[in-house]
Amino acid sequence: MGGRSESDYREVAFEREGKEPLHGFMRVDRGMVIVRGYGGHKETRVNSSPPDFIARLLLSELEKVSRKEADQKTDGPEENGS
Repeated sequence: MGGRSESDYREVAFEREGKEPLHGFMRVDRGMVIVRGYGGHKETRVNSSPPDFIARLLLSELEKVSRKEADQKTDGPEENGS
């Protein structure tokens, strides 16, 4: 049956007060919300919450991880030992 194509995802942007908007892609498939953005992807089962709300939370988590990784690269590698 093959994998999912890019066209299965829709682009989403969520405004946040005092911060840059969250940007990414999402799709809902068999009761799962799947998001891609900020160099990663996350998925979770849809319960009673609206899929867009879940996608916003997942993108926020991906953005935090991406920001943390970028900050660690900016700070330079940690030296072990010496």
